This record gives sequence, structure tokens and C-alpha cells, in this order.
Amino acid sequence: MLLIIYILSIKLLLIPYIYIINILWLKYILFFIPLLLSIAFLTLLERKVLGGIQRRRGPNLIGIYGLLQPISDGIKLFGKEL
Repeated sequence: MLLIIYILSIKLLLIPYIYIINILWLKYILFFIPLLLSIAFLTLLERKVLGGIQRRRGPNLIGIYGLLQPISDGIKLFGKEL
């Protein structure tokens, strides 16, 4: 009986730490996903500008005006790594 009470008290003490760890992971995710998306679309913008400078059409194969091109590039990159 005392062992069960001891285990339950330890679990109750660990609950705030679990919430803190979850909040930290959530903060990291909410920071890095927009960062990665902005980098992907800045790469698309760079490719479009360079295509315009060189009088090429640029990346416009996937989606409307090539807006899905960074996503397809990411999928292709992960596919090559695996």
C-alpha cells in the first residue's frame, strides 16, 4: 500500500515537468515551422528572380505560379536522403 502511494506521489510531482517539456517542444515547433516555410518560399522567390533576370520562365511546374514547388523540392530532398 505504501509503495502505491509513493509511486502515485512521484507521478504527481512529475506532472508539472511533463507540461513544461511539452510547452518547450510546442515553442520549438511553432518557431521552426514558420522559419522553414519562409526559407522555402524565399528560395522560390530567388529562383523566380533569377529566372526573370536570365529571361527564363523559372519554377512554375507545380501548383499555381509554382507555389507548391518548395514543398515538392522538400519531398524530393527527403526522398533522396532515405
